[in-house]
Amino acid sequence: MRGLLLLLSIALVITPSLAYISHCQRSSYYAGVERCDSCDTGYYPANQATSCSKCRSGCTSCTDSSTCTSCYSGYYLSGYTCYSCPSACSICSSATSCTSCKSGNYMQDGMCFSCGYGCLSCTSSAFCNTCKSGYYRNVSGNCDDCISHCSTCIGPDQCSSCDMTYKKITENGVDRCDTTFSTILMYILIGLVIVICLPCIICCICWASIAQCLGFGSPRTNMEVHEHHSPNDNYFQPNYPPQPAYQPSYQPAYQTAYPQQPGQGGNSGMPY
Repeated sequence: MRGLLLLLSIALVITPSLAYISHCQRSSYYAGVERCDSCDTGYYPANQATSCSKCRSGCTSCTDSSTCTSCYSGYYLSGYTCYSCPSACSICSSATSCTSCKSGNYMQDGMCFSCGYGCLSCTSSAFCNTCKSGYYRNVSGNCDDCISHCSTCIGPDQCSSCDMTYKKITENGVDRCDTTFSTILMYILIGLVIVICLPCIICCICWASIAQCLGFGSPRTNMEVHEHHSPNDNYFQPNYPPQPAYQPSYQPAYQTAYPQQPGQGGNSGMPY
C-alpha cells in the first residue's frame, strides 16, 4: 500500500497536469508548486513559471514583457518589437514593404493602394476586376451603384437580385425592386422593436432602473410619509442649531390640604 502511494506521488510530480494557472496550456508540479510549461499564444511564463503574463501588443510569442519573437498578421517584427503594417497591408515585412494587401487594394512597388469606389479586387486603380455587392462594372472598368434596393446587378437597369423582402419587376427592359407585404411587415416590426426598446435604452443611458422607467417600479415621490415627531424634534428643523431639551411648564401640585368638597370622598389636594 505504501509503495502504491509513493508511485502516485511521484507521478503527480513528474506528470503534466491540467493547468490551474490562468492562460496556461500545460503545467507540471515541481516540489509541490505548479509551474507552467506552455502559455497561451501572446503570453509567456513569468514569476518562475508560476504565472502567465501578456506579451506586448502584436506579439504572438515572447520571452519577456519587452522581447517579442514573432508577431500577429498585420504586424512586422523589428528588433524585438512588433509594429503595425500600413493600413492597406494584410501582411508586411516592414513599414515600406507589403507582401499581401487587404481586400479592395492592389500592390504596386511593394506597397498597397486602394482599388477605388465599390471595387473588391483589381490590378490597378484604372481597372476593377470584381465589384462589391450592390455595384456593377461599367464600360470604363470602374464600379457604379446598382439601382435602389438591388443587391447584385450587371448594368444600370439590369438587376440580378433584389434586397431581402423586395421583388424584382421588369418593365420595357428596365428592372426595379418594389416593396412587398413582407417589406411592410418588416418595417412595422422594426418600428415596434424601437418603440418597445427605446425606454430601456434611455434608462440604460441615464443609469436608471429599467423597471421604474417602464412604470413597473414604485419610485419615491416628493410626498413621503414620515413617522410622527415631537415639536422639538430636529427633523422639522434640519438647518437650525440643536434645541434644548423640552422643559415642562406646569407647576408642582400644591401641598396645602383643602376642605373636602361636597359629594367628594377624600382629599384631592387641589383647590376648586
